[in-house]
Amino acid sequence: MQQNPFDRFDATPAQQPQPQPQQVQQAPQSIQIKPATKVNPIEQQRDIIGLERDRVALQKAQVDLQASQATDAKAAKTQESERTASYLAGNLAIAARQLQRLDGKGNPTLGTKAVELFGEVGNYATPEERQRAVNAQLAILEPALTLATGAAYNKEQLEGMRAQLFPALGDKPGTLADKAERLRGLLMTARVKAGSAAPQIDEVINALYPDPGRQPISTVGREGTAEIVKKQGEASFSTETDKEFTALAEAAFRNGATREQLDAISAKYGRPPFGPDLDQALQARDRGGIVMFNPPMSGQKDVSAEQAAVGEFMSTPAGAGLAGAGNGLLLGGLDEAGGALRSVVTGMPLEQAIAEADLQKQIIAQENPGSYALGNIGGGVASGLAATAGAARMGVTQGARVFSPGAMATDLAVGTTAGALESNQDRLGGAGLGAVAGLAGGVTGRTAGKAIAPTGGESLPLYEAGVRPTPGQRMGGFVNTTEEALGSIPLVGSAVRGARQKARDQFETGAFNKALDEIGLKLPKGVQNGADAHRFAQKRFSEAYDKAREGLSLVRDEKFVDDYKALAEEIAGGGLEEGSAKRFEAIVRNVVDRRMPNSRMDGAALKKVQSDLGKRAAAIRNSPKGDGELADKIEELSAILDDAARRSSTPEAVAALDAADRGYAQLVRIETASGMGAVEEAGRFTPKEYAKAVRKEAGGRATRSKAYLRGDALGQEYADAGLRLVDRVPNSGTPERQALTGTLMGGAGYLNPAIPAVPIAATVPYLPGVRNVTNALIAPRTGVIGDVANPLGNALSRASLAGPNALLLAGQN
Repeated sequence: MQQNPFDRFDATPAQQPQPQPQQVQQAPQSIQIKPATKVNPIEQQRDIIGLERDRVALQKAQVDLQASQATDAKAAKTQESERTASYLAGNLAIAARQLQRLDGKGNPTLGTKAVELFGEVGNYATPEERQRAVNAQLAILEPALTLATGAAYNKEQLEGMRAQLFPALGDKPGTLADKAERLRGLLMTARVKAGSAAPQIDEVINALYPDPGRQPISTVGREGTAEIVKKQGEASFSTETDKEFTALAEAAFRNGATREQLDAISAKYGRPPFGPDLDQALQARDRGGIVMFNPPMSGQKDVSAEQAAVGEFMSTPAGAGLAGAGNGLLLGGLDEAGGALRSVVTGMPLEQAIAEADLQKQIIAQENPGSYALGNIGGGVASGLAATAGAARMGVTQGARVFSPGAMATDLAVGTTAGALESNQDRLGGAGLGAVAGLAGGVTGRTAGKAIAPTGGESLPLYEAGVRPTPGQRMGGFVNTTEEALGSIPLVGSAVRGARQKARDQFETGAFNKALDEIGLKLPKGVQNGADAHRFAQKRFSEAYDKAREGLSLVRDEKFVDDYKALAEEIAGGGLEEGSAKRFEAIVRNVVDRRMPNSRMDGAALKKVQSDLGKRAAAIRNSPKGDGELADKIEELSAILDDAARRSSTPEAVAALDAADRGYAQLVRIETASGMGAVEEAGRFTPKEYAKAVRKEAGGRATRSKAYLRGDALGQEYADAGLRLVDRVPNSGTPERQALTGTLMGGAGYLNPAIPAVPIAATVPYLPGVRNVTNALIAPRTGVIGDVANPLGNALSRASLAGPNALLLAGQN
């Protein structure tokens, strides 16, 4: 028995011969050294023959080794050639399927030929179908020519061959037939050179030159499991023989069968060889992956007219869109829902029913991918809106903030569900992908919504008054601190400071306009903040009061008598000094009583009375010996007259007077704020001074004004928003300003001259002209643009986009 050359590695340590230490031995004294014996010639000849035999055997072994090495090299070269051929044939098959799906939609037209004259620029105007067709044709030619000839071709050569083998504008039927025959000949030559990859070329030929009598090639994967309703009223299905063939092929595949063995099984059942999917399946099997065989369809049965009509409708764009919308609305669960219904009606196992429904869904999507995708997105958006609305009812979502925890939880739930339902072969992996897609979609959607339709946030009252805060004033926090620090940069920082001051100037104008808006007016463009604005407003309110009072009429009713009596008693009780009290009585006789005969007063008389009272109160306050208490009582008398006039006048006249009162009350706060400003800036005020005036007019100290404590005192909302415009960082010597102006503009410039360019570039959005664009981007949308942008932006801000995003991504899992 020949010894196994690997046995020497299997011996145990006890069995392996142990090396013995060499010892120098001395011959005993009793042993004598004998002379050598005489050589036997016959034995010597035998040794010579044995050596020659060993030499010949060694030479033969060397020859065998060289032959084996040459064979291995040839085999390796052959394997490399087969891999290259398989790669080229695979690319060829993919391109052929792409061209087949276009179904002639990418053929040349006069329009496409015209734009092709402009080269690469013309590609922008080339229809997508034409672009895809040209790319597919080139992708067919390059591997086919390489397989057929073994040579490489450049772009110009490929374009020349494309003109000879594919349809061109104006080709006659005979010309088209000749081109098709030449292309088929090229593919047949490539098939011969493809070796074991020849079946992939067969697939290409079947795709480009379909033969109705040819039996479909069996596939490995998910195709061929569903019952497909045809337009002719027939349905394809898997027979028992189909299932028997599949079971035998799958068993052989799992036991390590080769392609040749599997093709032999296919031939035994009268079927053509497997397609290129088998090569991919073999590779997946060898990597430890799981591959499922599904039976092909070779049976036909008649179906009802209703089933045929449904099948025909689902093959149209409208049907695909409807299916996509249903799938999106169910978060990818159209096949689960349809399979469950089919299982209940037919008694089919649920798993099989879902698999067939899933394949039908895929077929519908492949026939009309655009319509299906649009429907899928629409249904997904609807499901996202529904999920968000439901979460809002349970108090889960928190407004429209981009990173709202509640909204993100909704995104996660919707995305995880959609991913799991859409990935039938890997529910867990699909759920993970859907979760990521859901979060990304929700955050992206809300961010886009904010960009499309900014709400203005806490600055909304400013925007409504025409104020345009800078990004820092709008966002506050770190952004505002950085923006203020940018204002310290020499020269270019003036743009930032100017932009921030511009917003404060607009705040002043906005305060006047809010007051004047009550009487339907606003400051004209030529009127500047300060004294001019005050003069304009005071004059217009005086005119508004005059006009409003002309429509009033006053009757001395019981309430008027009680109010006047209370005022007189207060004066008599020490409310005014004796001299002031007499002056008050004189004013009442000369201004009021003489214009109120028969206890009545018309609008003209009331207007004159109020005008006189106002002038007298102002004159008293402004006199060197001003009597403030007397002026207060005169104004109280004026208020009593107005209250009586409201009770006895028409609603329209009262509304006009109320509007004048509301606007004038706001003007009073402006005047109070202006009195707190610097002397050299008469009539000017800052947002901080306006806030103090609102607090004062609300009742002196805030603790005495419940309205102010509630935050709804007159002008308080606008005042609070205006505080966002105030500079928080002192003008000099602060760490923020020193860090930016000193480090970036000074020390860092020595390390890299480009560093100072960063803060300088950051001031560009604040430059005149550019500033308008910057402000427009962050301002709420108005007008026609707002009518479109605001509903869309608000929907995106509130809605979860997890559905469509998860479906589109998980569907490609």
